[in-house]
Amino acid sequence: MPSAYAQLYIAPGSSGITATLGSLLRPDIILSRMRSNSSLPKAIPPDQEAQPIPQTVSLLPVYEFMAGNANFRRALLSDLDDPTKAPSWIGSFLNLASWLLTNASSTSSARTMSYASLTLEMILVLVEDEDLIGALSSRSAHNIHLCQQRQPKLRAAQPNRPLLCDILDCCNLWLRHNLHRRIAVHSYSKCIWICPDRVVFAVRAKYHWEELWHSVIGLFSFLATKFDTLMTTGGIGQLVLDGLSFLEAAIASAETYLPTPSAVHELVYEIVRNSSVLEKQQDILSFLQMSPHDQGALRYVVDVTSHYEEKISATGANLKDASDAMRIIVREVERDGLYRPANAAEQQPR
Repeated sequence: MPSAYAQLYIAPGSSGITATLGSLLRPDIILSRMRSNSSLPKAIPPDQEAQPIPQTVSLLPVYEFMAGNANFRRALLSDLDDPTKAPSWIGSFLNLASWLLTNASSTSSARTMSYASLTLEMILVLVEDEDLIGALSSRSAHNIHLCQQRQPKLRAAQPNRPLLCDILDCCNLWLRHNLHRRIAVHSYSKCIWICPDRVVFAVRAKYHWEELWHSVIGLFSFLATKFDTLMTTGGIGQLVLDGLSFLEAAIASAETYLPTPSAVHELVYEIVRNSSVLEKQQDILSFLQMSPHDQGALRYVVDVTSHYEEKISATGANLKDASDAMRIIVREVERDGLYRPANAAEQQPR
């Protein structure tokens, strides 16, 4: 066994499984080593390249245990019960996740992208566990320090916010920083699955929701403007459908999970302001011959945007004038509630 795998770093004074696993997740070391691996001379045979350091390699066995063992998943969060102990495992894991998801595509390393995908899979396993969602939506970790390396940076986190907000930030980092010609389609779909899967809808969290909307719509904009170079990339159609399903559920349930009326107004404004981007998704789905039966989410989103566009136009206001558009949206939502298209089924998280 290479010595790089054998020398496991254990934080001084730490003990127990969560402390040991948490001590393995040091993003500063992991990312620096990954960058050095990705820049190795191409003449070196692949089997002689420097291997990932043990901190990164530890993700795979942890995933294999947590994916098949509910007791192991609960044990991973058990150190939240005593904040005086070593830094929590979930805090260390989310710190690492934020670094991987921010820098995954910048290293030009397939290995780094694979670890980022694995990290998203681990987050998905956590949020799908009904026994953990209560802790994730109500508990916080004192050792959270998410990556702030790249612009635009995350907004400063409020103290003691629920762990679900940190998870949303990790998703936001992936959505923002990995849009390029060789887009990791399946990882983007995985990230989209995390967002509505008991995360967005679990708690009325005071989260910077508008930044998440910007990132999701930014994904749609990228797919629309770069589709000529992406059309042969497998899974693009499903990614569009996944993104639209998320946006449909986010709109339909907005008054349930968004903490304030102004947050609802901001969501409506963002989809109306970007209606042309959303409508262009129809061109992608048509070109890829996606079934019309799968496009209910697109119809829902377009119906909502069209409704509020008509209300704004009827007043003679300019849609491009943010203050006028927002004023009319506020008036309509406050008077009639959030618009629901006729015959639309009640949406649930998918």
